[in-house]
Formats: sequence, structure tokens, C-alpha cells
Amino acid sequence: MFAGHQANMRISYKRIREREEILDNLRRRRRSTGAKSESAEKKLAKMGPENKGLPAQTDLLEKLRQEMRGMDTEIVMEESKLGDFKRQ
Repeated sequence: MFAGHQANMRISYKRIREREEILDNLRRRRRSTGAKSESAEKKLAKMGPENKGLPAQTDLLEKLRQEMRGMDTEIVMEESKLGDFKRQ
């Protein structure tokens, strides 16, 4: 019986570790997207209204911001799921 309990604990710890890795990857992607967004924002700030690349840069910045908002939501959900899983 004790060996079975240990095996179940190992499986649980492995699942927790897998979920934590998923969360870490998501956070890493969020930081990377945030850095890209900051770079796009700086580039946009340097552009004048006559610049031909202004609309494309504005679109890129908005896309990155939307992506970040989506990732923020996903991170909060994953954190909640991980907490629930650990409590089980």
C-alpha cells in the first residue's frame, strides 16, 4: 500500500511540475512579447506622420498589445488552475 501511495505522489508531483513548466513558458512568451511591444512603441514614437511605415507600425503595436492582454488572461487562468490542482 505504501509503495502505491509513493507512486501516486510521484505522479502528482510530475503533473504539478508539468503545469509549472507550462506556466513558466507562458510567462517567458509574455515577457518576450512585452519587449517587442516596447521596441515597436519606441520605433513608432520616432516616426513622423508622413512616414509610410506608420500604419504598419501602429498595427503591429496594437497586435502585440492584444497578444499581451490575451497572455495575461491565460497566465491568470493557468495560475488558478495550478493552485486548484495543488489543493487536490
